[in-house]
Amino acid sequence: MAIINTQRPGVYTDYTVSSIMGRGGSTKFAAVAAKAASGKDSEVFVCDSYAQAVGRYFTDTENANICTILKLLFSSGVGRVYCAAVSAATQDELNDYLTALALLEPIDNIGAIICDSENPQVVAAAAKSAAKSSQSLRERIAYCGIADTAAAISTANAANSERLVICSPAAAAKGGTKQRACYTAAAFAGRVLALSDAGYNLNGLVLDLLEPPQAPLSNEQVEAMLLNGVTAFEKTDSGIECIKAVTTKTKNDGIYDSTFLSLNTILTVDEVVVSLRRSLKQRLQGAKNNEQTRLSIASQLAVELEGFKQSGLLSSYELPKVYRDSTDPSVCIAELSFEISCVVNQIHIIAQIQV
Repeated sequence: MAIINTQRPGVYTDYTVSSIMGRGGSTKFAAVAAKAASGKDSEVFVCDSYAQAVGRYFTDTENANICTILKLLFSSGVGRVYCAAVSAATQDELNDYLTALALLEPIDNIGAIICDSENPQVVAAAAKSAAKSSQSLRERIAYCGIADTAAAISTANAANSERLVICSPAAAAKGGTKQRACYTAAAFAGRVLALSDAGYNLNGLVLDLLEPPQAPLSNEQVEAMLLNGVTAFEKTDSGIECIKAVTTKTKNDGIYDSTFLSLNTILTVDEVVVSLRRSLKQRLQGAKNNEQTRLSIASQLAVELEGFKQSGLLSSYELPKVYRDSTDPSVCIAELSFEISCVVNQIHIIAQIQV
């Protein structure tokens, strides 16, 4: 176990996730790193509505791309969006996106970062930025879109991150004609944030803010995309639908591992650890590291875990172990072990029929 090395008082978490199968209206805000013709690329613009974003920061006709992303997010129910604009005339795309992503990293309560670039290096940078923020107790997921199936698969394999969701194919916003994969990513991220329920099965989620893609994916393309960590969407009678919500984390030490493949898994991990951290933070005020305090902490954690089990997020858990650190008497360590309830992807019917 790697304890966070800091002198600042607080409640910190360290966890590992292992597979039990072996190898083989939003409360959170959104952030956008995207190109724009207007807006300073060294600042973060805070938008609480689409009208505010267009009227104060951007001109709709000049910045159709970033404005469409913002409209999709606000229309999904996201209450606030932080924008880090990248100059549309950039001569150094990677470094400019790195600057934009760095501006967003220290901001709290961001659940999703939407990046409009399809450049594999920028997409990888978005994943690393989300991972860096998450390690600093600001858990979030990066959402990017890549229109070309082969490019999406290649980029997903290279990134191999549970903090990255790559969406494909491209789609147009409702009533629009310009198709971009980042619009698919923005609409999906907005819906995930608006659900505010990590246990909600995202497979089959309908994005009613998008026009259906013109060219359907073949079955072979869909299978390859899902196997390699690309979230695929298809046209249905109700519009455009997420076939299966996955992250790009498909390998561990070069071996296929589906532990973090489901997006619901990492969303559930984030919800549980953030909630536990928040519930214990108030106990720091005036607390003594004695047996009575540690028993009280263990009891509170057990109550929280039972609540998650009753809500369906957890299948089971072990009673928490709370003890004083052997090297620092001011540090209290709480060890937890729990099993996440996985969403159902398939139901196989085996029938014996007699005639």
